Amino acid sequence: MKLVFLNLLFFSFFNLLFAQQLEKVDFKEVKADLKILPSQKSIEGKVNYTIQTLQSLDTIYLDAVDMEVKSCDEASHYQITNTKDKLYFIGNFKSNTTYNFCFSYKATPKQSLYFVPTEEAEVGQIWTQGQGKNTSHWFPSIDDQNEKMIFNLSIEAPTDYYVLSNGVLQNKVSSENTTQWNYSMNQPMSSYLLALALGDFLSEELESSSGVPIQLFLSKKYKHQFEPTYRHTQQIFDFLEEEIGVAYPWQKFKQVAVKDFLYSGMENTGLTIFSEQFITDSIGFKDLNYVSVNAHELAHHWFGNYITATSSKHHWLHEGFATYYALLAEREIFGDEYFYFQLYQWAEALKKESDKGKGEALIKSGGSSLTYYQKGAWALHVLREKVGVTNFKTAVKNYLEKNAYQNVTTEDFLAEVEAVSKRDLTQFKIDWLKQVAFPADQALNSLRKSVFIPPLLELIALRETDLSLKSGQLSKFLTYPVNHYHASEAVFQIPNSSSSQAIRLYMKAFSAKSWQVRQAIASSLNQIPNQLIEAYEGLLADESYLTQEKALLHLWGNIPSNRKIYLSQTKDTYGFYDREFRMLWLMLALATQDFEPENTTAYFNELSAYTDKKYPVEVRENAFNYLYQLDTFAPKNYKDLIASCLHFKWRYAKFSRSLLKTMLKDRTHELNIDDLKDELLNSEKEFLKSLNN
Repeated sequence: MKLVFLNLLFFSFFNLLFAQQLEKVDFKEVKADLKILPSQKSIEGKVNYTIQTLQSLDTIYLDAVDMEVKSCDEASHYQITNTKDKLYFIGNFKSNTTYNFCFSYKATPKQSLYFVPTEEAEVGQIWTQGQGKNTSHWFPSIDDQNEKMIFNLSIEAPTDYYVLSNGVLQNKVSSENTTQWNYSMNQPMSSYLLALALGDFLSEELESSSGVPIQLFLSKKYKHQFEPTYRHTQQIFDFLEEEIGVAYPWQKFKQVAVKDFLYSGMENTGLTIFSEQFITDSIGFKDLNYVSVNAHELAHHWFGNYITATSSKHHWLHEGFATYYALLAEREIFGDEYFYFQLYQWAEALKKESDKGKGEALIKSGGSSLTYYQKGAWALHVLREKVGVTNFKTAVKNYLEKNAYQNVTTEDFLAEVEAVSKRDLTQFKIDWLKQVAFPADQALNSLRKSVFIPPLLELIALRETDLSLKSGQLSKFLTYPVNHYHASEAVFQIPNSSSSQAIRLYMKAFSAKSWQVRQAIASSLNQIPNQLIEAYEGLLADESYLTQEKALLHLWGNIPSNRKIYLSQTKDTYGFYDREFRMLWLMLALATQDFEPENTTAYFNELSAYTDKKYPVEVRENAFNYLYQLDTFAPKNYKDLIASCLHFKWRYAKFSRSLLKTMLKDRTHELNIDDLKDELLNSEKEFLKSLNN
């Protein structure tokens, strides 16, 4: 019997190797009862799949990485077996027949499901990120975006957590210590969009003009920052529905910010998860806000979720569309000049890469973000101008409705544009989709259609010109009322000097009544002439954290006699989510002789504490940088840095490893770290050993 079983298994693998499962099986629906175990950092559940066979076959599989699996139907006519990354159902499956597969599983994922410490709890948040082919690390699924099915999840978790998932919350049932949250969907989606988010969330509710419920979530400690963080959300939603011309294709729209998220945001169907770094107040909103990411992830609910590319070769159909429609939404909020300035900046970046021989075709696998996002958006902008706005919108509407809840290619989209516009797009395909070089001339011609861009280009052309030859032109751009893009560019061209020409231009800039222009002054004027000190000091109270931060640093460095005054004036400012301003203040306070000597220890302890895992990685990275500048690491900081080298967020881990390698070149740091080895986890010891090797 064992030999027969092995032969059958081999035969099944052989068949799967040469035939696509999706040609033989249609996964219709999955229902799952899940249980989250925070203390074990694991998940377990009972899962029931409903499938429809399209052909006769003997093996059906799911992707399931490092899972313990067993059947919950001992009387079934199929066998279950699993390998490191697959779960197989083996039997005699007839064509055009509906089957149900029932099994239970348990997993302790190394990725995709994250158990995150916060200031409030050891596991304060739990969330997923399935982009690409990662959902199968926490839920047995199909890692192929061409397979779409309806997901219905019931999630049991400790009652302390608010539980979010795709679809609509039908009800929740509480027991003594746990609560079961029951979510349902009515339309199919790809498994990479399946999501969970658990935390101490509070919510606020909106409704779109079309009646779609919108629910917004933040952790309780950010309850006073709902409005600025989610500012313009309803306007974005209403605009995209109108602009795209197709009603929002899902039941409800939810958004939640989480700590240490891997990316800016993720468009899980009906549940956008995004990074807490975008949580802001009204001052911070000017410099860093959630508007663009908000619009981008919502646009994906049409472009990526509603219709999905067949393969990564056509990935621009997701990212290019989401980027362009997000920019159109931002245009509605911030105006035409913002819109064209963003296009200009993207064109500059794309041309720079192209000139270095690093340009890429838009239709390809493994392209860069710059290609899929910004070049994709530029291609759509040029196409929209080429065929006309009305034709473009009609074609997009047809493209979406004809391919609803299905998979698409670039040709599917272009066929609709050609059909509606009656235009031959052969040259467009060559220039924008197949050619690796960026069509800079076409982009420039498009940009020149804005009355705002030609004067900006005229001004940029003066960058290498001596001030004596361009002061009159700069003065013109700094004369109130100013265009803040033009005036900011003019400020950046004023040299750091005490010449009468420079002073006059800076005084004009200070009187321009534009926070963007004042920010340009704070960023560029780091050697402050005596005539400008009083005006410059006013920047410490400006309504921009970035302006305040730059002003404090430059004033502290230029005018030592007033350091205590500046520090006292800014003592209670914390700035952005990453606490960059606060940590700069702490470092300057520690470096200022005789400034509150009774608080020196407390200030150092505060700065040192920010390396702890309970803080966001954005905060921790800043803390490590400032402690390194001060050349003062406590034993706890060393241990936090070593642990950070193994963090799940790869960019942060990369930063931590680079800093640790640099520090190990210093004998003092090396000895201090060596003294701590016995206090490290085994994984951390192994990592240090690998560095030494």
